[in-house]
Amino acid sequence: MAKASQPIMTPVGDLNWVFITGDGKKDPNGNDIYSVEIQFDKDSDEFASVKSEIDSFWEEKKPKGGKMKSNGIRVAKEKQGDAYVETDKMALTFKTHIKFPDGKAKVVKTFNAKGKEVDMTNIKIGNGSKGRINGVMGIYDNGPAARGVALYLNSMQISKLVEYNDGGSFGEVDGDFETATEDSFPEI
Repeated sequence: MAKASQPIMTPVGDLNWVFITGDGKKDPNGNDIYSVEIQFDKDSDEFASVKSEIDSFWEEKKPKGGKMKSNGIRVAKEKQGDAYVETDKMALTFKTHIKFPDGKAKVVKTFNAKGKEVDMTNIKIGNGSKGRINGVMGIYDNGPAARGVALYLNSMQISKLVEYNDGGSFGEVDGDFETATEDSFPEI
């Protein structure tokens, strides 16, 4: 539970792993959450400004004797072969439960580049999209070994949309297979 909180709005960055509709995704405890990761080049002014805002918030609101375990910022990684390697980007993940404590559904409002609210119910936001996050920074204090800043998701603005596609599509290739029926394939 957050002990102190403050609004935060990030600069425009790269949006990745956006889950803001339906059941969202599972957190490590099995709870359904909405989640968005935003990335910035580690040497950019945008990252410096958001990091400074989070650091200042911690310094002003940290628990007495508080030593920070995490602040919502980590080095972004990408998959190369069978391993994940660090990149030159920094990532922040904003999260929220999909329901309020009273059971009412939460909605992550989404806005287009002109600031007009849009309905993203049937559109999945893919990696490569750009935008910014409106959220809340909260101090969490679960004892001396588990204190820090959590980033909570309220809404987002998309400046460039790359729509997520569940599967690929194929172009034409040489071959003679054009139509398939149930009888065309052997049973497994």
